Amino acid sequence: MPYVEYINISDTDEKMLGTVYDCLSLERKRKINKLKKMKDRIGCIVGEAMVRNHLIRHCGWKNDDILFTRNEWQKPYLVSDQPLHFNLSHSGNWVVCAWDNQEIGVDIEIRREVPMDAINMLFHPDEIKVFETQRTEDYFTLFWTLKESYMKYRGMGFYLPMNAFCLKEGADGYREKTDSRVKFYHRKMDEESYLSICTGNQNKLYYKKVDMKEVMDLPNIIGEQK
Repeated sequence: MPYVEYINISDTDEKMLGTVYDCLSLERKRKINKLKKMKDRIGCIVGEAMVRNHLIRHCGWKNDDILFTRNEWQKPYLVSDQPLHFNLSHSGNWVVCAWDNQEIGVDIEIRREVPMDAINMLFHPDEIKVFETQRTEDYFTLFWTLKESYMKYRGMGFYLPMNAFCLKEGADGYREKTDSRVKFYHRKMDEESYLSICTGNQNKLYYKKVDMKEVMDLPNIIGEQK
């Protein structure tokens, strides 16, 4: 079943993240070291830590067995013979990790201004017709997360142009116009943050709030495996 873990990083003790950082993959550390904003660095650290925490605590994995690979469009996957997929996103005070036994995509964004000069590059012509009647920052941000969750579900990210596909809202929620396999979920996380998930799994999606103490305890549970 599709499953989303989320964590609020607003009160994170930056000093305590050092030992968590030491538990991460070399690739992740290199990415973190290139980030300039502290909130982005925290989100990046907590993201992979959430993946490792979930696999160790709930799937019985050894930390040394957690390895990552990427597809041709750079979407990360677990090196595993099990049908286990994950996807990460972070923005503002939130870090989210989506899980499924098949492809899944997730995106979270803080409310953003509407870039009217770039709208044709971001939306399909049929979407623009709808958007012209709802030119609000909230609607734009929600729609952005829906579209990016689909791009990540497809495993392509921004290699798939935003205006190359079309989302439509119906009685059963949002759907991709030519891809009836997928299902979208969305929710507002706080006054300015929107979360969207895209999956081909038709089962009910579940949400779980993760305690930051769990993530901070990652070095200890890894140490217990030695």
